Amino acid sequence: MLQNSKNLKTLIVHPKDSSTTFLEDIYKYDLANPNLDYTLCTKWGYEIKKYPESPMMRKLNIESKNKDVVEEFEENFFASERFIFLGHGTPKGLISYEFIFSDPKYIKKLKESICIFIWCNADMYVDSIGGINGWYSGMFISEVGEAAYYDIVTGQRAIDISNYTFSKYFREVYNKSGDNLEWLKTTYAKECGCEMSKFNAERLYCTI
Repeated sequence: MLQNSKNLKTLIVHPKDSSTTFLEDIYKYDLANPNLDYTLCTKWGYEIKKYPESPMMRKLNIESKNKDVVEEFEENFFASERFIFLGHGTPKGLISYEFIFSDPKYIKKLKESICIFIWCNADMYVDSIGGINGWYSGMFISEVGEAAYYDIVTGQRAIDISNYTFSKYFREVYNKSGDNLEWLKTTYAKECGCEMSKFNAERLYCTI
């Protein structure tokens, strides 16, 4: 059983979005570690950063969509051993990255690697293709409107507390195995103590 995946070469895909900034707390400390080989991609064809910051880091032009940009993303993707996809999504994948989740060559690589999928209904994608090893979420309420859709009455302050509490505790386990799943669910739900955190905690999964 996997004990720790922190030292694996990791590609993080987290499109810039103010509503998912809280998810940065999951990985930002590991990004700052000079002994880890992590790459952060914040938007397709726009920005790929090598961490820690070095002369290797460069910004890419979103408008160009040139061949070099595509090749650099693919080079990072296929050289990675672990993938972290965070943000807004659907049962078809992370929004704006659906091409990865429908292309057999990418899917094959995902199945050969450790994956962390945190977006709404990622579990439906995982169930549809099978063979994914890692952590993932089902429907995850992170906005007031989403809570209202599920008849949960809340406000922005409670949403923020739930969001950042999740990231705080998920940061403690995302490098580890599913032995830590129940601890994550219980600790997150208990600290927030609200219907929303209970809803989210019940929809967290791990297959490693």
